[in-house]
Amino acid sequence: MRRIKYLLFFIGGLVVICLALIAIVLVTFDNDDYRRLVTRSVKFFTGYSVTIEGPFSLQLSTAPSLSAEVIQFHPGDDGSPPPVTTIGKLHIQIALKPLLMGVLLIRHLLVEDVFMAVTIEEDAKPDDGRVSTGRAAPDIEIPIMESVRLRNIHLDVIDAAADRTVEIRLRNFEIDDIRDTGPLFINGEGSVSGNDFKIDGRLGALAAMLRGAEPFPVNLDLTSSGFNLAVSGTVEDMLNG
Repeated sequence: MRRIKYLLFFIGGLVVICLALIAIVLVTFDNDDYRRLVTRSVKFFTGYSVTIEGPFSLQLSTAPSLSAEVIQFHPGDDGSPPPVTTIGKLHIQIALKPLLMGVLLIRHLLVEDVFMAVTIEEDAKPDDGRVSTGRAAPDIEIPIMESVRLRNIHLDVIDAAADRTVEIRLRNFEIDDIRDTGPLFINGEGSVSGNDFKIDGRLGALAAMLRGAEPFPVNLDLTSSGFNLAVSGTVEDMLNG
């Protein structure tokens, strides 16, 4: 028993020492160190190279935040182009406590001057001529966004099979929730292939979405090129729906 007790003390002390070393490293890092860490992480996880030419700041706290400007993405080692080429400005702040419970809660997200291109390839077919149905997509947890501001977003959706490109321009889009308890207000405007649109409305409270104890209210109004689409009702389970 005494040996087991010493072993447990040793393991506990080792964990404390490791956490202390990590804390010391994080404290001694400056923004340039974090900038290099982010660029290497992007390269490791995506295969694409990234450069951050503007100001960069990483703040570590119970609500850590990241700010960066003039972000450029470059082709990977295989020459494949990245889906995002440029981000003019990025600021994101998340809540740490919900993240420990498996919920990504984004307190603030600001993204400006983004250029993106997504190519939709023709569905692949197996050798026997049958259409492949593919495997079911894994469950993906949708992040909870409290305050979102998107400005000047350029997205080109390239349909290779139909040989056409859909140009989506988002001039302004905002989602705002006041103190986690009020409704999520939504407002945005942009265009799709030259056709202007506006969207306005609100969703239920963020706290109600996290609880999932009652149907989640949805009220949206979309106007584009002389027609109006209104959606009003509830969703039984917003997170898994």
